[in-house]
Amino acid sequence: MKPILYQVREFSATHARGSKGFHSGYARRAGTIGNDGFDHAAGRMRLMKHVFWRSAIAVVLGNAIYFAGERFLPVPAQHQSFQIDWGLAVDFWVCLVCYGLIRLIR
Repeated sequence: MKPILYQVREFSATHARGSKGFHSGYARRAGTIGNDGFDHAAGRMRLMKHVFWRSAIAVVLGNAIYFAGERFLPVPAQHQSFQIDWGLAVDFWVCLVCYGLIRLIR
């Protein structure tokens, strides 16, 4: 992850309300718009949205699979409400497998 760098131009008469606008260059994050003209910050936001939706789908699907088959699991692997137990670990593992499958299918 790159550190946030700032490019600040000094105020002068040539920069004041010039052709690029009054705030051109002030506190602009270096590296957000590359030399290719692509807005890299927007690309990162789009990637974050994809990762969020993948993980949300994996959690919902994993919990649905776990709770549908919970009655067939041994008693220690069944989750007891409002307790930290092995059932949570099994549920987490099922969600993790679902996330891996979603990444694989992608």
